[in-house]
Amino acid sequence: MLRKFFAFVVLLLITVASLTAQRRPPQGTGIYYDLISPVFLAGGDNTVSSASPSADFLNPATSALTQRTTIDVSYLTLTGTPNQKGLAHVGNIGLTLPSSVGVFSSSLHYITSPLDNFDFGKIGSFGFSFSKALFPHLLVGLGTTAHIGSNDQFDWGVGLNLGFMHLAGNLGFLRDFRWGASIREIGKGFAPVKGRSAYPPTFTPSLGTAFKVIESDSFYWGLAGDFAFPTGADFTRAGEEEQDTAAMVFERR
Repeated sequence: MLRKFFAFVVLLLITVASLTAQRRPPQGTGIYYDLISPVFLAGGDNTVSSASPSADFLNPATSALTQRTTIDVSYLTLTGTPNQKGLAHVGNIGLTLPSSVGVFSSSLHYITSPLDNFDFGKIGSFGFSFSKALFPHLLVGLGTTAHIGSNDQFDWGVGLNLGFMHLAGNLGFLRDFRWGASIREIGKGFAPVKGRSAYPPTFTPSLGTAFKVIESDSFYWGLAGDFAFPTGADFTRAGEEEQDTAAMVFERR
């Protein structure tokens, strides 16, 4: 049963990625997901990240094993080049709430930027998701996102997010190996700039992995990799543009 499910997901990702489309998002908006959490800004966003509730924007299944109520609040400031005046501001707040039937997550994100190299304009985003562990090692999730704001013009967007994550455990020297996939923003995109693509990108299949290489009582070193294919645009090029690899080193206390 699980093999058929995984084969279906892989086939779906390949089919969607084979579609052709051209993406021309406003300058700098490709880092949208990095800005929804300081964890992502420091180490890169990942489809199997455990940074709940922010990670539910990337994969609604990631919070399924959360056992405690989690509140996440952050604020970021971005500066432009020396020739640009002004600052970009980013505010995030989220809540993850475990229950007897599953885990519910919600979050609010707001970005305002007058900078040409971060051409977000003003965008407010809301996300809501539900996740559950179908089996001890298989997590699934369903979520929705909504965006509203302005740049050249006022616009709004709404999308559906689907995802799963498989906890494979130890595979040889790879400790706590996990992998997962999601399809983000299935719906109407937020595109407030005339002649430019939506941001965050619509209909984006993604595939991510993460594992620990070295682990001891005091720290561990892990690696994570992610591939996303926005709107099915040219498989190879999109993979190169959206490929993200991060190294994580944590000290245990």
